[in-house]
Amino acid sequence: MLGRMHKARNWTRWATLGLLGGLLLGCGPKAESEASGEVLSPVEFGQAYMTVLQQARPDLQVEAAGELQVRIVDREGTPSLVPLDGLYAQYQAAPAQKDAQIVQNITSTLDTLGIGLGPVEVERIVPVVKGRAWLEAMRERAAQAGTTFPDFAQHDFNDELVVLYAEDREHTIRYLSKADVAALELEAGGLYEQALANLRARYPQVRQSGGNGTYSLLTDGSFDASLVLYDSIWSSGRLPVKGEPVVAIPTRDTLVVTGSEDAAGIERLKELVVDAWTRSEDRLTPLLFVYRDGKFETFAAPSGPEETAE
Repeated sequence: MLGRMHKARNWTRWATLGLLGGLLLGCGPKAESEASGEVLSPVEFGQAYMTVLQQARPDLQVEAAGELQVRIVDREGTPSLVPLDGLYAQYQAAPAQKDAQIVQNITSTLDTLGIGLGPVEVERIVPVVKGRAWLEAMRERAAQAGTTFPDFAQHDFNDELVVLYAEDREHTIRYLSKADVAALELEAGGLYEQALANLRARYPQVRQSGGNGTYSLLTDGSFDASLVLYDSIWSSGRLPVKGEPVVAIPTRDTLVVTGSEDAAGIERLKELVVDAWTRSEDRLTPLLFVYRDGKFETFAAPSGPEETAE
């Protein structure tokens, strides 16, 4: 059954890409700068993006919400803000790939927003760890932009972290709203257990690397931070650390653990967080957490980075 669903999604994806590609071929006169071989300005690029999106989905309201921001309003009147900063940077690096870049981004954006998608597939729901500070910062950004922040379904993990639920689709990740979850008609508390079971089924064997009392736990880079939810790792005593397990999860693809009584290990974790905060754009939290009495609680924060929404 899963294979058949994969094929159906592939067909839908490529049909969408084909439609958008066709629209790009006939989307009207080029901007003056593009016609002369120059790189489009942010405003011109945003207009090109909106033109393709509007022709592909005339049922959506599309308008500029800033120099490199687009506001989309779906048929139910729900607004969403789409930042184009990253896409524009990709375009500047490879202007000849503009059409393909726009097609790919629009396809991914509509997929992520759940616009025009079918029902959620329960077996694809996975838990994603996020910081509460990230949620609050994103709410503030949405309010400043005049858009509604999605009412995400979430599970309280501790005072600093929450678990969001995402349908891990072939092309992108779709975060679930409370309305999405309600439509699934799962029993109370069933969503968290189902999502965790799905993640365990994907990564039954967690890879471990490192030494000298400090170790990295790995999946495939997509859900490493979510390994904090694997209670069996932390309660089993399988990790040879001094004292209670202390973890750093500065980004979604980083989970490093040492012991609460290992001063050198704690310093290594703090340095790792500062370095990750400098290098990565996919930040999660700069805090360290200790596994104590069957749960993770805040342990310490390294000096330097501050939590921001990324």
